[in-house]
Amino acid sequence: MTSIPREAVELIAARKEKGLTQVEMARATDTTQSNYAKMERGERRISPEWATKFGKVLGKDPALFLAKEDREIVNAITQGREAPTQVPAPADSTIPVRTFAYRGKPGPVLLDSDHAGAYPTPHYLAGVKDAYVLVMPDDSMMPRYRPGQHLHVNPRRTAAPGAAVVVMLKDGAGMVAEFGGWANGSLLLSTYTEGEREFAADDVEAVHLVVGSQEAL
Repeated sequence: MTSIPREAVELIAARKEKGLTQVEMARATDTTQSNYAKMERGERRISPEWATKFGKVLGKDPALFLAKEDREIVNAITQGREAPTQVPAPADSTIPVRTFAYRGKPGPVLLDSDHAGAYPTPHYLAGVKDAYVLVMPDDSMMPRYRPGQHLHVNPRRTAAPGAAVVVMLKDGAGMVAEFGGWANGSLLLSTYTEGEREFAADDVEAVHLVVGSQEAL
C-alpha cells in the first residue's frame, strides 16, 4: 500500500479540524471533489497555488501543505519577498507574455512564439532564464485555470505528477495540461475537458512547469 505524503496528511487533518467535507473544500477552492480527493490521497501534487488556496480556507500556513522542495517558494510569495537562490527582480523588470493561436484544425492548440507584450516579473521568477507568462487560451483546465488567466511559467524546473505544464510538440502544437509523468516512452497528460492524453516522447519538444497564476492585469 502506497503511503500518503506528509503534506497530504496535514491537509486531511486541517480539513477535519475545520469541520469541512471534501465536497465543501472542493467548492471553496473552485475545483471538483474528485480532483481534491486525489490531492488528499497523494495522487496529485499540491502545488504552491493549491497550498495557498487551502491555507486561506483552513486558516493555516500554506507551507504546511507543501512538499519540502516547494515550501520556500510559497513562503517567499506569502511574505512578499524574493524566492530563495534567486535575485530580487528590479522594479521595472518584466518577462515576455506568450499566447496560443488556433489554426483551424482539431487537436492541441498551436503555440505562437511571438511575444505578446511584457509582464512584471513575479518574485519567484526573478533571475529565472527564459521565464514567461502564458495567457490561458480556453476552458480545458477549468476550474483550475480560466480562459484569459495569466500562467507564470518556469521552464527550468522539473514537473511532478499533478503539476500544470505547458507542453510544446515538435510539430509546433502546444497545450496546457496536467502532467502525469513519463512511461514506456510516452508523455502522459490530462485536461479537465478531454481527459487523459498520451504523446510519444520523440514528438515532445519541451515540457515547462506552471508555478503560479494571476488574473489578467
